[in-house]
Amino acid sequence: MDSMRNMESVCREPGLYRPEFEHDNCGIGAIVNIKGIKTHQTVADALSIVENLEHRAGKDAEGKTGDGVGIMLQISHKFFSKTCSDLGIFLGGERDYGIGMFFFPQDALQRNQAKKMF
Repeated sequence: MDSMRNMESVCREPGLYRPEFEHDNCGIGAIVNIKGIKTHQTVADALSIVENLEHRAGKDAEGKTGDGVGIMLQISHKFFSKTCSDLGIFLGGERDYGIGMFFFPQDALQRNQAKKMF
């Protein structure tokens, strides 16, 4: 309790910080294989974190749906290089490219504008 009072007194110093805006964060989890070994278990464990953490960005105001929660994976170079090769696209080495996922507007005009901007 004393440490909380000390923190409050320190936070009353002039500046940009305002204690009235203090709140808990929504949390983050990390599951990795330190040796870079790719396994289904790593993905399953990452999904478990997503299911068990409370995410403000992952829910709408009613707490029913959301779009801010997900997992980040290593790119499967073998899969992408084979698929792209079949399409006549050469990707290069395993660390020579990146993959992105984009959610474009449903409206055709807005979608084409967004694609052009990208």
